[in-house]
Amino acid sequence: HWKIRQRNRVAELTELKDSKEKEAESQEKRFGNLRKATIKRFVPLLLQMVTKHEGIFESDVHDQSQGEYLLEQISVLCSSVKTTKDCPVRQRMPSAHDKSDTRTLMMLYDIALQATPKLKALARKAVAQHKDSEVSVSPVKGIRRLLEKVQKYKGDYTRILDFSRITIVC
Repeated sequence: HWKIRQRNRVAELTELKDSKEKEAESQEKRFGNLRKATIKRFVPLLLQMVTKHEGIFESDVHDQSQGEYLLEQISVLCSSVKTTKDCPVRQRMPSAHDKSDTRTLMMLYDIALQATPKLKALARKAVAQHKDSEVSVSPVKGIRRLLEKVQKYKGDYTRILDFSRITIVC
């Protein structure tokens, strides 16, 4: 008697599975082209916005008169970031490579090497008015140390946030 119920249940589940697969195919046919068109339309706009904001940031970094103000703004932005284990802070992806790909590590490392002199100049400008303050610049973390550190992030290089570091001593 239970074999009959089991066969009926298997038939019922098979029928449900088949109907869900048909529904998924129908949705893909119905919305697949819309999805592609949306991506085609909005990705270039998103990239333009990123480029624009990077340009603004770069020009502000090179405007030495705003050093202290910019550090205050960075501080405000950093204090507003809330993290949890479910939503950790990450660097933005430097390319389409996977976050655990060593090419991602090397691109982030290159960005850090380029950013360190700018970060140092910005910090020095910010403390120039304060005679008892000094800027201590640490070298960019070495590859060996980065490979050790990424282990606690399960191979996700975008979770390493301190490639380039400075300390302001007041």
